[in-house]
Amino acid sequence: MTERSKDYASGSPDDHFGCPANYRILVRGALRPNWSKRLGGFSISATTLDEGFSGVTLEGQVKDQAELHGLLEALHGLHLSILRVEKLQ
Repeated sequence: MTERSKDYASGSPDDHFGCPANYRILVRGALRPNWSKRLGGFSISATTLDEGFSGVTLEGQVKDQAELHGLLEALHGLHLSILRVEKLQ
């Protein structure tokens, strides 16, 4: 077992992807608020990015890594560039 895997294995349960967690995701592009239900109930708010492009911030909870992956795949399928995925406390 490598040092890295030892650290991961000994981490707190909150460090693992099998637990519910809140995320903030920033994407480049536009997305209407009515997509919230289709995207796991995440809140959707428009934002202006530093480069002057339009962006969207999504915030909400996923139950595990599989649900997070599905959400990211859905955003990718909508041709939105994923700029940041941030796990919130």
